[in-house]
Parts: sequence; C-alpha cells; structure tokens
Amino acid sequence: MSEGFKVYLLCECDWVVAESKSQAIDCWEGTTGETFEKDEMAIEIEDRPLSDITYWYNDIGGKTTSFENRIKEVLETKEDTVPFFLATSEF
Repeated sequence: MSEGFKVYLLCECDWVVAESKSQAIDCWEGTTGETFEKDEMAIEIEDRPLSDITYWYNDIGGKTTSFENRIKEVLETKEDTVPFFLATSEF
C-alpha cells in the first residue's frame, strides 16, 4: 500500500491500518481493550489488491466500499490517523 501503510488482519476478524505489525497490535489492543495473545493471528494482507476487498459499513447507508477507497477517505478527510481500526466482522 502507498505511503508505507499496510493492512493487517488480526484475530481472524479485525482489520487495522498501520505501518508495522507491532503498531497494528498496539492499535488493536487500544481499540478493543483486550490483550493480544502471541498465538493469535496477525498477518499483513498481501495476497490481493485492497481495491478487490470490499465490505459493508453503516456510515454510508449500507453501501459497500473497497478497503482502498475507505482508507483514502479516512486519510483525506482526516477522520483518523494511522494507525486506525478499519473493519471488523464481529458485529
């Protein structure tokens, strides 16, 4: 991903935008209030373009968007700064 940011999948259901795996884990812990266990999953999404990964979110009235578009939107509007919690499938 451009600008040195990456997307990490943590604990099989949460996606975080960060500059490193350790930064992603710190962000995840700060957002969830949980402790990341060393045997839990934390992987960088590298196997497919972020423009191909789409998801639904409430903020836009139930529409879908790609990870790439949502990250651009968040950064351009300064809605959040890196690192940030991008998505979850927990809900």
